[in-house]
Amino acid sequence: MTNELATVNINTMLSQDAGTMLCSIEADPSDRETMARVFKALNDPTHRVADFINKEIPVENILIEAADILNEDTGEIDRVPRVVLITPEGESYQAVSMGMFNAVKNAFRCYGKAPWKPALTFAIKQKPVKNGSMLTADVY
Repeated sequence: MTNELATVNINTMLSQDAGTMLCSIEADPSDRETMARVFKALNDPTHRVADFINKEIPVENILIEAADILNEDTGEIDRVPRVVLITPEGESYQAVSMGMFNAVKNAFRCYGKAPWKPALTFAIKQKPVKNGSMLTADVY
């Protein structure tokens, strides 16, 4: 959450180095309560998005981190988005999911950049895809 990370563009997020992060909460070390929320969302999110399929989550802020994971089918390392949705109360919902990443990108396009006040409602969905299913969201 340094000034350099503030310039990361959501559209180029996955072309960045692993660990690169985009967070809609402005870094302010003097605001320890807010920074503790960001740390918790990054380090130990409250929930998994997958546990909230067909439920709604009010989202005010987002945190996206470029992460590297092993593709068990190919044995290669894939760069994937780790998306954390943050409610106005500071609850956090994590998913490593291209579908959730695309939903957040589309929310940025339609509603502008987060923070969203009032919070947007993300209605969590699971859709079938070629090799299983994918998390996504309707946003309103």
